[in-house]
Amino acid sequence: MEQLSIHLADRMVQNQIIEDEDRVYYSYSIQLLLEKIIGISLISFISSLFGVFPEVMVFLSVFAIIRMSSDGYH
Repeated sequence: MEQLSIHLADRMVQNQIIEDEDRVYYSYSIQLLLEKIIGISLISFISSLFGVFPEVMVFLSVFAIIRMSSDGYH
Protein backbone atom coordinates (compact mmCIF):
# COMPACT_ATOMS: atom_id res chain seq x y z
CA MET A 1 0.00 0.00 0.00
CA GLU A 2 2.83 2.36 0.87
CA GLN A 3 4.56 1.81 -2.47
CA LEU A 4 1.35 2.55 -4.37
CA SER A 5 0.80 5.80 -2.50
CA ILE A 6 4.41 6.85 -3.11
CA HIS A 7 4.03 6.07 -6.79
CA LEU A 8 0.81 8.10 -7.02
CA ALA A 9 2.40 11.05 -5.23
CA ASP A 10 5.40 10.86 -7.59
CA ARG A 11 3.06 10.94 -10.59
CA MET A 12 1.31 13.98 -9.13
CA VAL A 13 4.68 15.75 -8.87
CA GLN A 14 5.59 14.76 -12.44
CA ASN A 15 2.29 16.14 -13.73
CA GLN A 16 2.88 19.33 -11.73
CA ILE A 17 -0.27 18.85 -9.67
CA ILE A 18 1.62 19.19 -6.39
CA GLU A 19 4.97 20.62 -5.35
CA ASP A 20 7.91 18.33 -4.67
CA GLU A 21 8.10 19.54 -1.05
CA ASP A 22 4.56 18.29 -0.42
CA ARG A 23 5.17 14.79 -1.79
CA VAL A 24 5.48 13.15 1.64
CA TYR A 25 2.24 14.65 2.93
CA TYR A 26 0.27 13.62 -0.14
CA SER A 27 1.78 10.14 -0.08
CA TYR A 28 0.70 9.66 3.53
CA SER A 29 -2.78 11.05 2.83
CA ILE A 30 -3.21 8.78 -0.19
CA GLN A 31 -2.11 5.79 1.88
CA LEU A 32 -4.69 6.57 4.58
CA LEU A 33 -7.41 7.04 1.98
CA LEU A 34 -6.60 3.74 0.24
CA GLU A 35 -6.57 1.86 3.54
CA LYS A 36 -9.95 3.30 4.48
CA ILE A 37 -11.43 2.42 1.07
CA ILE A 38 -10.10 -1.13 1.23
CA GLY A 39 -11.37 -1.56 4.79
CA ILE A 40 -14.88 -0.37 4.01
CA SER A 41 -14.97 -2.44 0.81
CA LEU A 42 -13.93 -5.56 2.71
CA ILE A 43 -16.51 -4.95 5.43
CA SER A 44 -19.18 -4.41 2.75
CA PHE A 45 -18.23 -7.60 0.94
CA ILE A 46 -18.24 -9.74 4.08
CA SER A 47 -21.52 -8.25 5.27
CA SER A 48 -23.06 -9.03 1.87
CA LEU A 49 -21.92 -12.63 2.17
CA PHE A 50 -23.64 -12.97 5.54
CA GLY A 51 -26.75 -11.08 4.42
CA VAL A 52 -26.43 -8.26 6.93
CA PHE A 53 -25.37 -5.47 4.57
CA PRO A 54 -28.06 -2.91 5.56
CA GLU A 55 -27.42 -3.40 9.27
CA VAL A 56 -23.67 -3.00 8.85
CA MET A 57 -24.08 0.16 6.75
CA VAL A 58 -26.35 1.68 9.41
CA PHE A 59 -23.79 0.78 12.09
CA LEU A 60 -20.89 2.26 10.11
CA SER A 61 -22.84 5.45 9.39
CA VAL A 62 -23.85 5.97 13.02
CA PHE A 63 -20.36 5.13 14.25
CA ALA A 64 -18.84 7.65 11.78
CA ILE A 65 -21.23 10.37 12.98
CA ILE A 66 -20.37 9.65 16.61
CA ARG A 67 -16.64 9.79 15.86
CA MET A 68 -16.98 13.10 14.01
CA SER A 69 -19.04 14.71 16.74
CA SER A 70 -16.75 13.50 19.53
CA ASP A 71 -13.58 14.65 17.74
CA GLY A 72 -12.36 11.06 17.34
CA TYR A 73 -12.49 10.11 21.01
CA HIS A 74 -13.73 6.56 21.43
